[in-house]
Amino acid sequence: LVALKERRVTIGVGQNLKGILPDSVINNIIQNTITPEFGKGRYSEGIKKGTETIVSILNEAEIPRGWPLFNKRNLLIVFIIMLVLFLARRYFSHPTPFPK
Repeated sequence: LVALKERRVTIGVGQNLKGILPDSVINNIIQNTITPEFGKGRYSEGIKKGTETIVSILNEAEIPRGWPLFNKRNLLIVFIIMLVLFLARRYFSHPTPFPK
């Protein structure tokens, strides 16, 4: 998040990446990569360089194998959400949603 008027830069890191990108690393990227470019008025260059640094760190990191994106629990949650959305759409799209 870049707030130019407030002169603030923050980078939010998800809980699963805190081990790879702790606050100390993020603060270092902000202070040594992004802020110097902002000081020169080159805001897009600062954001670009900061993003490239983060991507580089993630590419070199050892990602634990225990991070499945689609495990049974996640698929069940997605299925339930899809079912609720389907039923809500059907309910609200007809004058008499569920005929008797």
